[in-house]
Amino acid sequence: MDTFLKEDRRVDAVIVHPDTEGLVLLQRLRSRSTSVPSDLAIVSYDDEFAGIADIPLSAVAPAKYDVGVSAVELLRIRLAEPSGSRRRTFILPKLHMRFSSDL
Repeated sequence: MDTFLKEDRRVDAVIVHPDTEGLVLLQRLRSRSTSVPSDLAIVSYDDEFAGIADIPLSAVAPAKYDVGVSAVELLRIRLAEPSGSRRRTFILPKLHMRFSSDL
């Protein structure tokens, strides 16, 4: 934290994984009188606990249900065709904007 809050090395925002680490970072920043989001914006990844912070964290929320469904489908295909080709799946997450980042 000391490294990225130095005046000569200005960082405006951070992405933190998982949410719990974002909550810890928020507490540490507040104990140093660092203003969120004015001094540093925070975006967390996972969105399990981000919304319950004193300053609710903006968060990237993966589509967990869709990931599970895709995993089962890919497993079914792999079992049916063990030597089959690889497949690529795209599942887009959602961004939930909250008070920890400038809107």
